[in-house]
Amino acid sequence: MRHQLQRVNGTLALVAPKSDKSIRTVALPPVVIDALSAHRASQNRERLRTGKKKAVSAFVFTTRGGEPVDRFVAIRYFRRALERAGLPMIRFHDLRHTAATLMLEQGVPLSTVSAILGHSGIQITADLYGHVLASMKHTAAAKIAAALD
Repeated sequence: MRHQLQRVNGTLALVAPKSDKSIRTVALPPVVIDALSAHRASQNRERLRTGKKKAVSAFVFTTRGGEPVDRFVAIRYFRRALERAGLPMIRFHDLRHTAATLMLEQGVPLSTVSAILGHSGIQITADLYGHVLASMKHTAAAKIAAALD
């Protein structure tokens, strides 16, 4: 069974997803798979270096002891990374919007973006990203004009 990590009564706990539709598989590009593999190798090296006998955690973001990182800690690290990189402060959730926008701008079909985001229908995706779709109309018109020249 699949689980999600949530804070329940002040404690991180694995709970069942709210519905079967909440469960989805997302295809990852090779660069992300490589980064995750390198991260896992780094976690394993750290575990060996510290002599931890604990089994490898199923979580991607963990403490040195292999426990899951609380979302507030993850957000704090995210903000520090933005600051170090000289980037503007954004909400962690804005990464989701960035991914959706990039997919649409790269021509990924609206139905596919909607499925990846877990929206119940493409109308939700269209409503949220209408501004991107509008700019894509101008790009499409320019491409048609170029093809007719």
